[in-house]
Amino acid sequence: EKQYASLRKSLQTPKLEAKPTVDDLKKLAESNPESFAVQMQLGMALHQAKDPKGAIQALERASKLAPTATGDNNPNKMIAAIAAESKDTTRQIQALEELLKVDSADIESARQLATLLAPLKDDRRSEEAYRRVVGIDPFDRDAQANYGRLAVKRKDKDAAQRAFPAALASNPPDRATAHVDLAEANVAAGRPAEAKKEVLAALEIAPSFERAQDLLLKVAQP
Repeated sequence: EKQYASLRKSLQTPKLEAKPTVDDLKKLAESNPESFAVQMQLGMALHQAKDPKGAIQALERASKLAPTATGDNNPNKMIAAIAAESKDTTRQIQALEELLKVDSADIESARQLATLLAPLKDDRRSEEAYRRVVGIDPFDRDAQANYGRLAVKRKDKDAAQRAFPAALASNPPDRATAHVDLAEANVAAGRPAEAKKEVLAALEIAPSFERAQDLLLKVAQP
């Protein structure tokens, strides 16, 4: 009950001028530090005034006041956008991770997070990000393929066997690679006959595909 009382208090909006200036909003925020609406408006105004640091600080205060806000009302959504404009990838990732804790079905934010994490070579966080994406949208072939590759790397045969067929079933533009991905998962699962079938399918599409040729030699060995 105490938690809900605090939330209700934070959602109360004090009277505003018709077109408040940034200074008006700063004064209002100082006199109403527990108002989510004021902190949000201050954050948006500071963003428009080209003060990304101040905007993020105001939005961080708003996030603490209403941590369960979802959709466009979630301050972390704005923080992520501002951080992206400032090319602050670390802060953008942090904001997206916080956002997805309370708005786990936000597919665009989930995709953004997975894309940002991929170059960092942090396999654990990347795999979690792609797992979230395919959980929301199982027809996202790129996410399925990336999730499958990370699962193979981690020797999670079951996850890879789920991800690669899903990616292949979505009719990806590079079907040869999708077949080889599935072949490698079959090799890891101790299914050489199935692996050979997928490799041959890949070579039928792209006869000079070296990755498929190398894998065929591997699975053809007794």
